[in-house]
Amino acid sequence: MAKFSVSLNDADSCWRDENAKSSAWFAKRPNVSIDESLIADLKRRAIETGENTRLSLHSNPDHPLHEMIIVQHRDKFHPPKKHADKDKSFNIIEGRMAVFVFADDGAVEDVSILGQGGNRQYRVGAGVYHADFPITDWVVHFETTLGPFLGEKDSIFAPWAPARDDMAAQIAYRDTLFGAYLSAASDVLVTGAGGRAGGALTERLLAEGYLVTALHRGNAGNLQGLTEGDHAGALDLVSCDLADAAHVPPGTKTVIHAAAELPVPSSSALGITRNNVEATRRLIDAAIEANVERFIFFSAMSIYGSGNGGVISESTPITNPNAYGASKLLGEQMLAEVAGRIPSVSLRLPAIVGAGTQPNWLSRTAEQLRNDEPVRYLNPATPFNNAVHMDDLAEFIISLVGQPLTGASVINLAATDSIPVGELVETLKTELGSSSELTAEEKPDQTGFTIDCTQARERFGWTPMSMRALVARLAV
Repeated sequence: MAKFSVSLNDADSCWRDENAKSSAWFAKRPNVSIDESLIADLKRRAIETGENTRLSLHSNPDHPLHEMIIVQHRDKFHPPKKHADKDKSFNIIEGRMAVFVFADDGAVEDVSILGQGGNRQYRVGAGVYHADFPITDWVVHFETTLGPFLGEKDSIFAPWAPARDDMAAQIAYRDTLFGAYLSAASDVLVTGAGGRAGGALTERLLAEGYLVTALHRGNAGNLQGLTEGDHAGALDLVSCDLADAAHVPPGTKTVIHAAAELPVPSSSALGITRNNVEATRRLIDAAIEANVERFIFFSAMSIYGSGNGGVISESTPITNPNAYGASKLLGEQMLAEVAGRIPSVSLRLPAIVGAGTQPNWLSRTAEQLRNDEPVRYLNPATPFNNAVHMDDLAEFIISLVGQPLTGASVINLAATDSIPVGELVETLKTELGSSSELTAEEKPDQTGFTIDCTQARERFGWTPMSMRALVARLAV
């Protein structure tokens, strides 16, 4: 144990308040160090007992400054109240919590969701009615206020709020507030959320504490089960056809446009035009109307077309792209035309690999090797980094959501440190313990390429895993 660490089981470092209404401890030491194990212990005790738990870093209720780590259950909270002459500050550690501020007549004056994106702290002034409601099943927060604790005289409960002893009425009141103020706003809108990449990204955004509106075309996939539990109130699933009418809720700060008709055998030029070009145009218009702060567009490496070998950078000439690549290029150009009204970044993506992503050459090769099937591949000496892991992509997009954008940027994304195709296949075979027969074939007319991500790295901090690390992850 560190010199100033506190343990709930250590009588030398803290004492338990047996008179408190919830499980409460006070630190005995003037210097206190808080680590993850202490927070984990507070959470464990709260979950086991079903009660809120609290560790006060001050030594007793009469101390002039009260600092508390509180683990709070979603349905165990106080009704709106105020402190006549005490300010209070809430600082989120884990989970999400809504802080409501009320006028004297009960009208809502402000709502802050702590734990959503970068929103970490809220300070409430003395004499202001307020309430803190956990959104997730459990929330851990650090609360500071002035002492001493005055018992029943410490708080003035709002006369217009439900009675303190009627928890059912309090929960109904909270749910009414949540319905009126939480579902109307969205941090991030994700299109294509019923797809593999869009769905994975939506889950990651929720895990980071964002409020998400997830658009899908009738099939929400695994997201349907996320509307309850930890993500209750944070996810709004909307079924819509973007080509008919784009849906951007008021208050949305970021649009992530991952929806697209892919170049599969069943696709058509007409369908790609409708679902990729017309839908993108309508979404851009709706985002501008909603005063969205940033637009992140899933473009594709296929915009570069055919015949481009060697190293592909953003300045590489575009040569005869197919219908899908052309539709993505038009999306980039539409965003460039409105750069003064909505800043954007277009991500020229290679194959995305990882759990649940769309099948591609690399994932299909891995599947063949897992099944000990024969594998044929071309040009074994050609360097390859034409892939990105979904985890890297999600991490990067999270970073973009948290930073201001300007203009209409276009960047390539891919893994770093390309490796020869032959070495890639051999390594993957070894990692998987496969007995597949490998056959390499030379086809000089089918030139490979590597992707230059200098712009993404230098301008936006793109730091993905290496190609070798990606192959190792693929083999797990």
